[in-house]
Amino acid sequence: ALARPLVCGTPSQVVVQTMDAFGNACTKGGADLEVVLVLEGGHASDKPVAGVVTDCKDGTYAVDVVVDRAGDWRLEVTVGGEAVRAGGFKVASMFGPPTAKDCSVTKSVTKAVCGRTDTV
Repeated sequence: ALARPLVCGTPSQVVVQTMDAFGNACTKGGADLEVVLVLEGGHASDKPVAGVVTDCKDGTYAVDVVVDRAGDWRLEVTVGGEAVRAGGFKVASMFGPPTAKDCSVTKSVTKAVCGRTDTV
């Protein structure tokens, strides 16, 4: 699992370190690496999110991705078309803080009471 969750709608980068068959870190690039994120427990209509992979040429690969939902995701890595790990790697995502550009008020209320939900 990643140390910190991805933030929905925000570009995030995951770094993948390749390893040889003995578990040693690879120090050269050139692998045919593909990465997709699949929403756990999602619906059949949910599409996997493909990562944009950049070879850092040192055995690591930077993967740029943007997820659109909060929840648990499965990071699936393939090298040369073969899965690196059955079941993938667990990745969490969360909503980021609200921003003014993402908010709107369609109707104002004259009185708000703490602990109560009012429709606006």
